Amino acid sequence: MSFNWSAPKGVHVNMNIDATYGYISGFNQFSSAMKMQLVRHNAAHKPKYTEAQALAVAKKELAVLYPSNTGGLSIVPQPNQNTKFGNAWGFNITSLVNGIPYQANFGSINVNWTTGQVQGLNWNYTPSTSTLPLPTNAVPVAKAQAAWQNLAKLQLEYMQFDSGKTPETKLVYAPVLPTGNNLTLDAVTGKFLFAGYPKNSLPHSGPLTDIQGVPGATQLQVLADRDLIQVSPTGSVDPTQTVTLADFLQLLTSSFAQNNPNVYTFGNGGAGLTLPSALSKLLAQVPSTNSQEQQAIGTAYQLGWLPSGPLNVNAPLTRMLAAEILVRVLDLYPLLSHPQGLTLTASDTSAIPQDGYTAAALSVSLGLLPLQNGAFDPSSSMNLSDEAIAVVATANVFSQMHLYSYANNGMGAMG
Repeated sequence: MSFNWSAPKGVHVNMNIDATYGYISGFNQFSSAMKMQLVRHNAAHKPKYTEAQALAVAKKELAVLYPSNTGGLSIVPQPNQNTKFGNAWGFNITSLVNGIPYQANFGSINVNWTTGQVQGLNWNYTPSTSTLPLPTNAVPVAKAQAAWQNLAKLQLEYMQFDSGKTPETKLVYAPVLPTGNNLTLDAVTGKFLFAGYPKNSLPHSGPLTDIQGVPGATQLQVLADRDLIQVSPTGSVDPTQTVTLADFLQLLTSSFAQNNPNVYTFGNGGAGLTLPSALSKLLAQVPSTNSQEQQAIGTAYQLGWLPSGPLNVNAPLTRMLAAEILVRVLDLYPLLSHPQGLTLTASDTSAIPQDGYTAAALSVSLGLLPLQNGAFDPSSSMNLSDEAIAVVATANVFSQMHLYSYANNGMGAMG
């Protein structure tokens, strides 16, 4: 239900009441004077009320509006607030259950920094209809951090998942800071969860059965947990199988798209669009019925991951070609023409093409393609185990290079 009224001094008020649970779900007040404050302030402008003072106002107001939740609401300042624009301090509200965030209940409150009054409020609240797992049932945080390879600080949260007719609330470990990654870790089972993942398409659960003693065993398990490689009903992945260029591009783009599908998705623009000749030749190598491979090839081409020259997407992937692609994935392409200062201590450096030396040296030094018995082996074929090591290492290096700001770039840390 919505109510509107006018207050003294030309103030207009709008309030929304949740008709099911009977709480205030929205509140806004504004006036012509407040609207004038939306223009950019000069350099000398300083808010009359500090952020700390406004936070005290917000907490006091919430205690009045939601007395039954006193002590159960977390109020924190919104990040990167700019006092050169706007007219209010903003704060995010999260409900606390058992002392940890319950993400199904959330909102925000704004306090005018000139008047010190609450200017706006939004609150989404849905009482839990299920018994929530206790934090004491969670796996140790050290185990969760290890699963993420310690590349993100984690916290316990209650999070809703749409697994059918009714949402299901789970206790999860999730990154404290936004990562652009839609994965969380089930804090009870220790397995990765996919937000909104169809219930009948969950990733493989449990240890793989044919990776014991295999190089890249940990990385293969990571990819299986994220549903990025095929796992047989018996839990096997055949780690020694040879992978093609098309296989490699599909795994790379799937890994990126899992975290940011809008960026890492090939769009051919629809019917009538003339594709570049080089791309058309690559796509023609894949049956039109295999849309996933075509999608991967098109995405890699558009992102500039593929080196120039003729390529056979159905041929086994060589370590040299993998190195050239991974360097481009990490946006290190400009370094390829500047080998100065790069040293590759491999026993077969003479076998590495001169124009591929920099890519080989970078891929080894960054841990993307470890040497094999002291050699780089540029012409040897990659198997699934090699591919897993390369993709997971690339994800982790990428995340470190971008300081976990992958929301605009795609793939986040894997672990």
